[in-house]
Amino acid sequence: MTPRSWSRLPAILLAAACASTPTPATPAGGRPTPAPAVGAEKRDNATLYSALPVAHYLLESRDSLAMEMPDGSFGSQNEKTSYLTISLAPAGAGFAMTMVLDSMRLSFPDNLVQSLVDSAVGTRWQGALAANGRVESLEPDHPSVFGEQVRTSLRRLLPVLPATGARPGDQWSDSSSMTLTIVNGLSVQEHRTTAYRAEKLETLRGVRVLVLQSTTAYQVEGTGTSYGQELSITGSGAATGTHRISADGRLLEASVSDSVGMSITVPAVGQTVPTVATSRYTLRLLP
Repeated sequence: MTPRSWSRLPAILLAAACASTPTPATPAGGRPTPAPAVGAEKRDNATLYSALPVAHYLLESRDSLAMEMPDGSFGSQNEKTSYLTISLAPAGAGFAMTMVLDSMRLSFPDNLVQSLVDSAVGTRWQGALAANGRVESLEPDHPSVFGEQVRTSLRRLLPVLPATGARPGDQWSDSSSMTLTIVNGLSVQEHRTTAYRAEKLETLRGVRVLVLQSTTAYQVEGTGTSYGQELSITGSGAATGTHRISADGRLLEASVSDSVGMSITVPAVGQTVPTVATSRYTLRLLP
């Protein structure tokens, strides 16, 4: 692989990091007045997802990527604020789910990254949400790098609950797998296991909420071709999260921090690029 080919690799994987940090912004044209949220029904201080018409959420994220290239180190970071509309409708034992990325704005404008924002805004995902809150499928109407980050973040921010709901002191775990697209032609399979613990009830903005803590371990692996180069990715990571869900079923807040170490290999030349992606993302129900 030539030095010029290596120089394209950071652009190929620019958005591989998934994270977020609060940086409030107001989208151009404003946003619609929000309605009730993704919800649950009360069962003696327990919660279980149920269908409420529509919810508007603010997703704030910070993505950081560090790569050790053969010709030197490369690093990137971006912060962005997104507005999402999420709708649920009863379907079988769970729900049909629709999510729309209404707007996205960078905290620090960048012409290269702005093109990724523009391609993601307006994306509509459709899929299925299990009654316990697991995202079983969520497919976009068109692919985009930042849109895939939104989908990945949401999957980690929505807590998965026991079939009977959760009460203070409960502990449980959940395992799942999902295919994540880095760029067209390059995808990885993520296998994750999350341990949850229900903490105390507290009051948040005048609403009684159950606080959940989560700890996730995951592995990623995949191969593909991008810009004419065959790539192989393997890695592992860990994430911690806090989720606040009300007794009447609204996910009011959630935040997750994670870090993943990866090896990106170009088999044709036998070169491997150590890569670390760190992230933080926060979801907040709009009043």
